[in-house]
Amino acid sequence: MLILFITIVLISLNYRLLVENVVEDKQNIVSSYLALLLTIGVFVLIAIPIMSLYTRKKCPKCGKYLLRNVYVCHHCGYDYRISRDK
Repeated sequence: MLILFITIVLISLNYRLLVENVVEDKQNIVSSYLALLLTIGVFVLIAIPIMSLYTRKKCPKCGKYLLRNVYVCHHCGYDYRISRDK
């Protein structure tokens, strides 16, 4: 979650700089766009895969990753509902 927060802060700062450059009609608007796109690219390449780890769980029998709301592993057939009852 810290990575998400840092990325949002960086995107908002880069957007603010971009808006200031457009209002003041500076010549370095291209560098502002590149900085904004770089920050969004870092978010896509790093933050989203890390956040997807929190929406998945690992099957104790076969080790494959499944969605959190799945009750039966579609790889090995392990049933999470039966294992909770024990």
